[in-house]
Amino acid sequence: MKKVLRVFSLVMIFSLLLVFTSCNNSVISEDEVKEKMETLGYVALDASQFVVEENDMKNAFYFAKGTDEMNALASIAKGGDYIVILYFNDVSKAKSVYQEYKNSLNENVSIERVNECVYFGTEAAIKDFK
Repeated sequence: MKKVLRVFSLVMIFSLLLVFTSCNNSVISEDEVKEKMETLGYVALDASQFVVEENDMKNAFYFAKGTDEMNALASIAKGGDYIVILYFNDVSKAKSVYQEYKNSLNENVSIERVNECVYFGTEAAIKDFK
């Protein structure tokens, strides 16, 4: 009986660990995003055009593949990889901006939301960000 109880306990512990780790919807932190994207060959661009309401936002980032700012902007014009990352103060604002952007972006642009973060751009850039 003790053996069955131990096996059952171990199975329950592993099951709970699996559930908790699979439910972790996290996104890279604001502090790490610039370093990660620049390491992957992206250049930071001015993100002020994407700021919705300053009071509702923590931070905004805009990255494009390229060697420098001019090269990255030219790359975007030619269909190159880019991503815009918006961090909000609360989930409700992130949800409303996500819905607004989702309805207005063209079909070539992917958009996702995780908690207070909304990000959109090319699929390759989103994959790099994740």
